Formats: sequence, structure tokens, C-alpha cells
Amino acid sequence: MKIAGIIAEYNPFHNGHKYQIDMLKDMGFTHIVVCMSGNFVQRGEPAIFPKLKRAKMALSCGVDLVVELPTIWSMASADKFAFGGVSILNEIGIDALCFGTECADIQKLKKTADVLDSQSFENELKNQLNTGVTYARARTLALELVAPELSKTIETPNNILAVEYIRQCKAINFTGEYIAISRIAVIHDDKKTNEHYASASLIRQHINDEKFIKNFLPEESFKIAQKCVNTNNYVNNISNYERQIISYLRRLNRGDFAKYSESNELENRLYKAVNESTSLCEIYIKTKAKNFTHSSIRRSIMKAWLNIPNGLDLIPPPYIKILGSSKKGLEILSKISSDKPIFSNFSESKNLDENAKKVYNMELMCSNLYATCLKDIAIPNFELSTKFLKVGN
Repeated sequence: MKIAGIIAEYNPFHNGHKYQIDMLKDMGFTHIVVCMSGNFVQRGEPAIFPKLKRAKMALSCGVDLVVELPTIWSMASADKFAFGGVSILNEIGIDALCFGTECADIQKLKKTADVLDSQSFENELKNQLNTGVTYARARTLALELVAPELSKTIETPNNILAVEYIRQCKAINFTGEYIAISRIAVIHDDKKTNEHYASASLIRQHINDEKFIKNFLPEESFKIAQKCVNTNNYVNNISNYERQIISYLRRLNRGDFAKYSESNELENRLYKAVNESTSLCEIYIKTKAKNFTHSSIRRSIMKAWLNIPNGLDLIPPPYIKILGSSKKGLEILSKISSDKPIFSNFSESKNLDENAKKVYNMELMCSNLYATCLKDIAIPNFELSTKFLKVGN
């Protein structure tokens, strides 16, 4: 058994994801496990399809086991997102961590990770931040000064995540190998298409256009997507939640925002913007400043609505929740020797310790809120009676 691990959102599962899985099988990996974001994703938004639908897409297209990355980590900054994912996959016992990136040079990515962990880089980063530039720009400038030959490796979102995966793997003493697979034809958030490949963001924008998306999703993934669209069992965008979120945000005081904001300065701008705005878009615009990314603003707002305070992502996920499996996936589960609880339904989760129960109950609440904007609102805690998926061979 040779197991490859992937950290993904599959928002939705498209041809680029299928290419990655096929490449791993061609490399000789016999089993593939994916740690997939739940109902909320790293850009600070709800996933377009419910997590079990997205897990089914993956299992129908060659993945053997899908486990959940809880919202605490799935909707965190890149370093905490990576930390949560690699922690779970390391407990499962993968032989290799695979990721899609614009830079397929593993040695270059590893060198970049080493530099970002160095004291010289940390000192230069502080110097650049003191000039008032954005964090992303400060990091690029600091890297240009400390290791100019590596500066371009953190210019794209997928490269940034790749470097963070390696940094977090080092921190937890991961002993497996790294496999970087170059993205095909289109880049992250690209507005252009190329033959059978399009970015996930472009696919989401055209999710109601059957002819458009059919060209960019594997057949089984397309069937699941179309069923979700035809039954309105999907979330097209954040506006589905807009009134709920604004209503909740208006109840918060300045101190409340401090519990959810990704920086001290952001809490003040958020509080002011919320009390001057009538839409989420307006809140985003009024909060934006050169030292805050759009994603960090969206995440801070969503964390407030979901009541996910800062600091919970500093420790690894305390359990492994199974979303779905093939027969080969069950072989992976039989080999796991982790001390962490592994479960797929509520009856199996009753023996969780207090910390794990806290995280699991928070995840249930996130699912409850996610479901309020689907066509048919599920009963509270519907997830407790949901069985994990069994797909294929």
C-alpha cells in the first residue's frame, strides 16, 4: 500500500483535480486520501456545494478516502489551513503529500520554506511592515532582500500554499515525500479557459450554465453538480447569507470584533464599516486597506457570524472525521494507528474528550448555518443522522 495525501477544497471538483489524481496513480500510488474543507472555504466564503456532495464528486473520480478539515482550519490563513490539513494527513500515515503549484521544483520550495522560517527573514519582514505596505507585499520584499533568487516562489496562491505545506510538515516532523504537480493551462482565479481546464472560481461564476461547466468537470462530478443546481441544493454566492450576517454583525461591539479579526487594526475598521454599511460588499470596501487582504476581511466577518474566535487553530484538529470512502479507502482506515478519535457519525463521536467535543459541536453549528440558505432548510443538527458515503470499489 502506497498512500498519497492531498489537501483540497474541491469547490467544485474539476478536470484539474482529476488530472492530479491520475498523475498520482501513474506514479504508482495505490491509495489516495484527501483532507477536504467542510462547508466553508479558505477565502472566507461558503462552499458552493455541501461537503458530502463535494466528497462524492471526489470519490466518484478516483479518490479512495475523504476526511474533513473542520471549519476552524479550513477558513484560516494559509499557514493555519496548511497546519490543520497536514496534521490530519500525518495521523493517517500518508507516504507522500501532493499539491498543485505553479512551481514544481521541490528543492526550491523547500529552500523558500527554510528562508521563511529564518530569523533574518523575520527581521526583514518587520522592517518592511513598518513601511506601511501590505503583508503580502512586505513578505515579497523581505524575501527579495534575504534570498532574491527565491522571491518569485511566493507570488501566486498555490505556491504560497505549497511553501506553507512544507513549513507545517517540518513543524510536525512529517517524514514522507513531497510531490508538486504543475497546474495545467490556467492559474488560480484565472478568467480564461484552456481546452478542458478552467479555474474553480470561473466555474462557480458559471455554475448555472450547463454547457459551459460540462467541459471543465469530469463526467461524474458534472452529474452531481447538475443535480445540485437543478434542485437548488447549492449556494451560489455569499449574498445568500447577506441579511443574516449583517443582522448578526450589527449586534457586536468593538470588543467583540477583536475576538474574530485577524489583526488588531482590522477590528476597528470592521466595527466602523459595519455601522456605516448596508451590504457586505460595502463593508468589504470600507474595511479594505493596503495591509489587509480581501480574504482576511471575509474570513474575519465569517468567523464572527459562525462564532469561531481566534486561537482555536493553534492546536491540531483533535479528531479525524470520515466523510466518505471507497473499498480501498477502508483499507487505509484499517491501517491507521493514530491516537486521535476516528469516526463517521454521531454515535461514534460520543466518547470524544472535551476539546474534541467543542470542535465537533462548532462544526455542527457551522453546518446548521450553512444549511439555512439551501432551498430546503434542514432540521437543526441534521448532520448527526448523516451516514458517511460509500462509493465505488
